[in-house]
Amino acid sequence: MRAGICGVEQLGGWPWTSLQWMLHPRQRRKWYDPRESLAHGGDLADTKAGHRRYLAYLAWVHENEPARNALKFDQMSKGWVIGSRQAGFD
Repeated sequence: MRAGICGVEQLGGWPWTSLQWMLHPRQRRKWYDPRESLAHGGDLADTKAGHRRYLAYLAWVHENEPARNALKFDQMSKGWVIGSRQAGFD
């Protein structure tokens, strides 16, 4: 999102993120557990409603620079991106 390659609405289908596993539990890897991410988003439940709220949280953080700074998102993400707009995610 920060690189402008995709928006929140495309994140669930982005192949290089674990978010697709959160949104589609049947596709989850055995080692993947979304609870920490959901807790970071506000102690959300691992349900469709919780997933929707998590996407809203990501959109809010993306648009709110003071929140990103307070949550130290710059330390979590170093700006790496894989893929391109031509990959069909725009």
